[in-house]
Amino acid sequence: ETQAGGGARMRLPDGSTLNVLESTHIEAKEINRKKKGDFFNTVFKLVAGRIDAVKNAFPAERSPLLIQGMHGTIGVRGTHFRMAQDGANTLAEIEHGKVGFAAGEQAVALSGGEGSVADGVRPAAVIPLLSAPVVMNLPGQFENILVRVDLQEMQGAQAFRGEVAREEDFANILAQNTYQGTQVRIANLADGTYWLRVRAIDVHGLQGLESRTKFVLKAHPVAPLLMGTNDVELAHGIQPDFSWAEVDEAQSYRFQIARDQEFKDLALKQDNIKATRFSFAPGQNLQIGQYYWRVASVKGEADQGPWSEVRKLRVLPDSATAPALKPGRMIASWQDDATRKFEFQMAGSKDFSDIKLNLTLNEPKIDIEMPAVGKYFFRIRTVDADGYLGPWTPAQRFTSPAMK
Repeated sequence: ETQAGGGARMRLPDGSTLNVLESTHIEAKEINRKKKGDFFNTVFKLVAGRIDAVKNAFPAERSPLLIQGMHGTIGVRGTHFRMAQDGANTLAEIEHGKVGFAAGEQAVALSGGEGSVADGVRPAAVIPLLSAPVVMNLPGQFENILVRVDLQEMQGAQAFRGEVAREEDFANILAQNTYQGTQVRIANLADGTYWLRVRAIDVHGLQGLESRTKFVLKAHPVAPLLMGTNDVELAHGIQPDFSWAEVDEAQSYRFQIARDQEFKDLALKQDNIKATRFSFAPGQNLQIGQYYWRVASVKGEADQGPWSEVRKLRVLPDSATAPALKPGRMIASWQDDATRKFEFQMAGSKDFSDIKLNLTLNEPKIDIEMPAVGKYFFRIRTVDADGYLGPWTPAQRFTSPAMK
């Protein structure tokens, strides 16, 4: 029996595999080796939950595998299939190969791409499974601690099932969930390479054919939140000051200023910055024009995380008057492409046991009165339109200075 979020893999004597998914209760009824020949008869009873099995092919009458549900039994000798017991419904789903699905006195032959449901009331029928979902616009690598994978709309799909594993055989499922919309959301993964498999769920509760996608996550060390006002304008000769929050897992920071938003034409770059701010050396100035700047956290010698959001800086002629900056304000912002809300928390301790501020924001930025002198920690999480709460970001730290 497996718990929510758990799972187990059983390897049968003939080399076949039986993946027992989360919240599943299955019982072994018979595993007998036949006296004549090197093969086994194997029988399981699926009480509740779901299994995903790959049965090796053997000649007729050799090494049969039977899975008994409440109202139906699958008998196979070589196929990839899934079976579920959902309340009173016994569901069969065939990825490839052929199986016999016995529902009471009725027997239904199922082939790859077909499924059936037995409820003990109505006759079981052959039901075409939904096709494999199509993953949309997969990036080269994900750089946010919450991985979002968009799926193409699919007619007949009531929901989607997503599962994540390190290996393509999904021997050890790390994350799994059912999603009502066309976006798969995966939280709390370490950096690395993963496999995602997704299936559409139809009106009968049958999961369709699966698609498998490889993806890369590189979200750590997380990008620092940039402090201060965006789109700053300064008169030529005035020294700009760049600052950001402190990231615990960063040993240093990498800073860049460019003349273009793609950072192909760099005006300045600085590595191995130990502080959470950067200022020009005396006599070092930017020429009049438009600039863009960003910061990345670096762990160890060379493990750079994703870049922060990009900020703008315009250097004006000496005679121009730049807008006045807001005194006495704590301003910070972060990168987010979608329209969603955010929860922002600020505390005096890293474990957030003494929360000083808890806000819901409509934009990826915070603009509040500067708190009292001292060190503070803050964290952020996304709030989607459907109420889904993303994971909290790792805590970042800033120091509120004494006001002059």
